[in-house]
Amino acid sequence: MSEENHLLMCRRRSGCGLLHNMSAPPRSTVSFRPYGLADSTPSTPAPAEKTCGLKWVLRADPDALLNSALPDITSRMRDLRHEALALARGQDKAAASRNIARLRGLRLAGLITIAASLAGEESPWDSLAPDELPVEALQDRLADLASRLPSPPAWMPAMAIAESLAGGGARSDSGSTDALAVLWVLTRINGRTFDREGFPHLPADIAEGGAYDLYVPCAKELT
Repeated sequence: MSEENHLLMCRRRSGCGLLHNMSAPPRSTVSFRPYGLADSTPSTPAPAEKTCGLKWVLRADPDALLNSALPDITSRMRDLRHEALALARGQDKAAASRNIARLRGLRLAGLITIAASLAGEESPWDSLAPDELPVEALQDRLADLASRLPSPPAWMPAMAIAESLAGGGARSDSGSTDALAVLWVLTRINGRTFDREGFPHLPADIAEGGAYDLYVPCAKELT
């Protein structure tokens, strides 16, 4: 559940009066299972006979990765979330918003730290306080590091459908802890498409902890 949803639940339960623009507007999604279009012949079955929908590959969840690789950052994020809820209940909306902004900064800073390590670079922070940097600057830094990551795991598909959990993903699987695979997914999603060979592109909700399930077409074995 995103930070905004936590705060929205607080407002609904206790009437703590949070700003309305902290919650995301309603969105609708359409799920589909592509089969493709092609003519069939007696020796070439139609696409619907050769395919069986989609096969799940992995879940790329930034918070699951951080919990595995950088538990200290996860703990600080948890503290900031609890403080934000307490501030919201106390009607201090401005302070609650600042805590949520710091939480998002920490999430991105954690992903940057992991990406820098994989790219063979030194810690990017030194004496900086990454949770106080603008989210946009942190996103730019992560996208820059994404272009210098090692080659992706050989099993990763060249292209896949990226299904946002916020858009209705319902699998109960926990997020992958394969740092390289997760970072490749989270830095190569454009809309609902993962393109392994594409230029680095971050999903719009990565700072909020947006998680994605990856799917590829599943082919039947014909006898």
